[in-house]
Amino acid sequence: TALEAVETAAVVINASTGIEMMSARMMEWAAGRQLCRMVIVNKIDAAGIDLAALVQQIQAAFGKECLPLNLPAAGGTEVVDCFFNPLPVPGIEVDFSSVEAAHRALVEQVVEVDPDFVELAYSLNRSNLARVGERPRPEHLDPPAFDRLVDLRMPALVTVGESDVTEELAAFEFLAATIPGVTSARFADAAHLPSVERPDAFNRVLGGWLVLHQL
Repeated sequence: TALEAVETAAVVINASTGIEMMSARMMEWAAGRQLCRMVIVNKIDAAGIDLAALVQQIQAAFGKECLPLNLPAAGGTEVVDCFFNPLPVPGIEVDFSSVEAAHRALVEQVVEVDPDFVELAYSLNRSNLARVGERPRPEHLDPPAFDRLVDLRMPALVTVGESDVTEELAAFEFLAATIPGVTSARFADAAHLPSVERPDAFNRVLGGWLVLHQL
């Protein structure tokens, strides 16, 4: 089957009809193969949809770890990210729950409900958000860091995904051409996170580099 050739299964659930037999079977098959599973709810802007109840239905069927990465707003015509946003987005009201509650649930799931770690993370976020309006005070290095790259004498590994943005590709080329004895590697079919997008290839490069330098 196609599941044997993938690492993640994206299971689509129609908001109008709820969990259908094929969706439930696909989740079961993917779980049996120990694949990562992502639930995608479409048609969230259809009339008369109770999305809060649908989330509860999904959690009851597939586990409480099924948490929204984003929440609908404006009647399902927009979505608001809850993973990177710890607080509500000004001027946007979500259709159910809250961005803060959804974000906290995701953090707690990621850290396996470690209350001390969660509280520390939130305190740091609140501290940073309170300082958003402050003007940073740059500390200039003398000489600049770029000018000191040629003086590096420790082993260095520089990597980049070939589909990354132009600025990152340019930075990669600069570092690869400037640091003495540097090892450089480009990863096809990867963008900003080769270690996540191409983990096997990345680990081979990293492992070989560690062995080479006896690290």
